[in-house]
Amino acid sequence: MRRTRSFGDVGESNGREEDKVVTPLRDWMPERIFAKMSHLQRLLDRFLACRPTGMEKNSRMILVALSPVVRESFKLYADICEVLAVLLDKFFDMENSDCVKAFEAYASAAES
Repeated sequence: MRRTRSFGDVGESNGREEDKVVTPLRDWMPERIFAKMSHLQRLLDRFLACRPTGMEKNSRMILVALSPVVRESFKLYADICEVLAVLLDKFFDMENSDCVKAFEAYASAAES
């Protein structure tokens, strides 16, 4: 079963669950997708920066404390992959400047 996520914004609501308005990622404009990709990439960089150094590398307590961070980083990586898949699907329908930004997003993701 394929896992799907919707990266929607919450519309103006009174805090009730049924008032939430979610826009599927595939329906977003390219500028918004690039902004989301940039945000996810910065988050992944922050997750990767959470590495113990020195004597803490082997501390069991530190490793256990970081296990939720590792779990979340896998979810974040899956979200980045989904955004990249949407960019690839839209690639030939985008303007030339957006294609360059999409390529840069792929290059940035490949560096991480």
